[in-house]
Amino acid sequence: MTRPKLMLYCQHYLGMGHWVRSIALAEVLKSDFDVVFLNGNHPPPGADLPDGIEFVHLPALTLDEHFQLQTVNLDDRLDDVKAERQAILDGLAARHCPDILLIELYPFGRKKFGFELDPLIKAVRSQDGLVICSVRDILVSDRKDQDAHDLRAAHKLNRDFDCVIIHSDPRLAKLEETFQPAQPLTIPVFYSGYVVPTRPVSKRPQRNGIVVSAGGGIVGFELFRTALMAQAELHAQTGWRMTIVAGPFLPDPDWTALLDLKDSAPGVTLMRSVPNLLTLIQSAAVSVSQCGYNTALDLIISQTPAVMVPYASARETEQSVRAQRLCENGLGVVLAEQDLSPASLRDAVLTASRQAGTPIDCNVDGAAGTLNLLRGRLLRRRTQGAVA
Repeated sequence: MTRPKLMLYCQHYLGMGHWVRSIALAEVLKSDFDVVFLNGNHPPPGADLPDGIEFVHLPALTLDEHFQLQTVNLDDRLDDVKAERQAILDGLAARHCPDILLIELYPFGRKKFGFELDPLIKAVRSQDGLVICSVRDILVSDRKDQDAHDLRAAHKLNRDFDCVIIHSDPRLAKLEETFQPAQPLTIPVFYSGYVVPTRPVSKRPQRNGIVVSAGGGIVGFELFRTALMAQAELHAQTGWRMTIVAGPFLPDPDWTALLDLKDSAPGVTLMRSVPNLLTLIQSAAVSVSQCGYNTALDLIISQTPAVMVPYASARETEQSVRAQRLCENGLGVVLAEQDLSPASLRDAVLTASRQAGTPIDCNVDGAAGTLNLLRGRLLRRRTQGAVA
């Protein structure tokens, strides 16, 4: 019997969350589907591309500091890259005729990529394929035009999509908490559970030291710099070493600046990246981090006492909401970015260190949950077709 075909669209640009979650999903989905992974930016440095998946790396696009589309290769013309991407996607849809198109985040986000996604959706629907939205636990919910944004997304979902899969556990995060359109969704909404790319070691090591991380690291420099400035007092009071995992996206000048600052901080190890951050966090007495999707899962699984300093630009609220939710469930303390200083970070680390790691009861088998949901939706479509 011919295996069903699935196209998974992932456009990442600021951090690692979208990429890591999509790769984790693709690795599980390939057991039942021929998976074509549509990647809209360069893979993160050092990223492993798993076998058994067809990767299509589109000409890379990202967003600039004003949230406008920008080519990654600045010598390329934006209009040329957009036209090339759209032509590639048109050709793939015609050649593969996917049974399922799984789109990460759109239309809850990635509005600027509608130029290529709307034609792709139309092509797949014209071939009787399913179009499904794959989205994280918490959405940005503090836009200036939030009501209009939510209404526009709801209209597009109801018109063009078959269902939404939320990669969370509703006991921790529900869609309606950060998505409240005036027009309600009329398509099904499912919760898969959280998508965990790595599992903890079976035997928990002795906890010791402080691990500082910031996802991919692109906006982590101030947290790393402050941690280095706080380490002298922390080391004097606890004797703990500090390991800073800078992340592959930390700009090279920032990495150089951290290397220079390291000499004035006792007991510090600086690392660009590690193969498994979860293992490192699991062995720490305290984790200091931002609160992206992947890091939050590392904290939930490891039950490591945490200081969460969520990234919170003018348009990014999801980390703050997520950090507060974990704090309310007993997993450490939240330190707002605007309150970050060596003294406040020191105090937060000492406060967290006095807390016992708290287990949080939630579903972290979201990749398998997504596979089961897609199996069910595809079977339902085929059964309806047979009856018709």
